[in-house]
Amino acid sequence: MSPTLTDLPAELLHMIFSELQYLIRDFRCACYSIRPSTLTCIKLRKVAVDYLQFPHVECDLAHFLRFIRDHPRSAPTVRNLDLYVEHPSGSTIPNATADGSILNADFVEAIQEFCPNVVSLALKDITYTPPVTQENNAGPRTESLRLQRLALTCARGALGWSLSSLMHVVSLTAPRELVVQIEGDGHFEEAFDPRVVAGLSAIADLAVRISDSNKKPIASLLHALSQTLAPDSLKTIEVQYDSKESLCALGELLQHIGANVIKLTVIASPPSDLEQRQDWIDPFDGQSRSLPDEVVVNLTTPQRYNLYSDWTLLDIRPCKKLEYLAFPIHVRRRNTVDKPLSHVGVGLLANYAPQETLRRVVVNLHGVSRAGTLRKSSRSVLQLQQFDKVLTHARFPHLLEFGLHVGFTPHLRAEENAFTRECKDSARWTLHGLSLRGVLKTQCHSEVE
Repeated sequence: MSPTLTDLPAELLHMIFSELQYLIRDFRCACYSIRPSTLTCIKLRKVAVDYLQFPHVECDLAHFLRFIRDHPRSAPTVRNLDLYVEHPSGSTIPNATADGSILNADFVEAIQEFCPNVVSLALKDITYTPPVTQENNAGPRTESLRLQRLALTCARGALGWSLSSLMHVVSLTAPRELVVQIEGDGHFEEAFDPRVVAGLSAIADLAVRISDSNKKPIASLLHALSQTLAPDSLKTIEVQYDSKESLCALGELLQHIGANVIKLTVIASPPSDLEQRQDWIDPFDGQSRSLPDEVVVNLTTPQRYNLYSDWTLLDIRPCKKLEYLAFPIHVRRRNTVDKPLSHVGVGLLANYAPQETLRRVVVNLHGVSRAGTLRKSSRSVLQLQQFDKVLTHARFPHLLEFGLHVGFTPHLRAEENAFTRECKDSARWTLHGLSLRGVLKTQCHSEVE
């Protein structure tokens, strides 16, 4: 039987694929491709894989670590990593006892050694018990994994991340941007143990988001982050709050590590159903009869907040350099409103916002069903004119923009252009002072049903 290509020794096959890679890369020969060789046989595949590029990888955690050790030549081409732990077939318990334990300092060293060009790392629901140190380290780790973005997704509750394991991973890395996404049944059953923090992580941009969850885990998550992130490194924060306690916890976080924050965005978590949204009361705006008058958020340094004082729930005074502030207002039926809906935003600006540094304010209006809601009237549930009284040139001399982003209900899509014109006219009339200063910017968009 005549010898074939697969009979060649691996050394010669490497030389062939190296030449192919040279032709493809330097001479842009579109007629050549290495990838089909990985589908021919195991021997060719083992060699050909070393000459492929993997800019985005999504796979099981343990499989990926085996891959980069078996194929160190192609590992440096990885730039975006999306890792998870596979479930054994037919089992409801994740196979994470062994695989999840890989998430430690050795994991960081492996990524640094084999994948030095990784810029983005995403990890989803990995259950493991992080190692416990004697005490919470006071400074950042010098050997932290440097990333542009770290995304952590929690969707399985008890079968996913614990707060301690989540914070341990954060402390092992030094991303510029940290995104924590909580979905579905995602929540944290165990209390956070600060001894798992390997070092404070110097993060510039923080985003905490939640979708379709009834567990209200944001407060405990923010409390843990305040003990894991390095002080004075945060520049921008985006938090989707789910309760009054989470707003208080955000204020606690700002007190600990918010001195250099320049951009703060707070977002509510309304029901996804349109009918339910119309009766829903924003925790930032309305009273909750199911909660006591006062609540203790941080048990290590107890501080009580009056849950009926609305804007005092979120103390942004530690943000002395704040330039951008965005917050929501959810329009609801008149019979559920006992005071103007602008009360919270106006109180926040009048009492807590830094007057010398604030440049931009964005009010995200949701659930607007008619343009008349924006008009200047003592009967209006919004009372937008109160912003005109607070954001004066004397009080905020450096204000460059007041953004009014109007989200209207889906039934108005057919008359969107006319509605937008009417909204802009109403806004100019109601916010006459801001309009004359040239800082009023009104946008309209349809909301999802």
